[in-house]
Amino acid sequence: MFVYLPDQPTTFYDQREIQLPVPGFAKDLSLTVENLFSWLRD
Repeated sequence: MFVYLPDQPTTFYDQREIQLPVPGFAKDLSLTVENLFSWLRD
């Protein structure tokens, strides 16, 4: 998964258990690559 953040280099995440960065307003959200892809499959 490629993650684009303002004013930062693009980051690539290729492990399921890695926590993805979230915006400040969603700091209580714990999102992993695996969670995101499971939502997309449903």
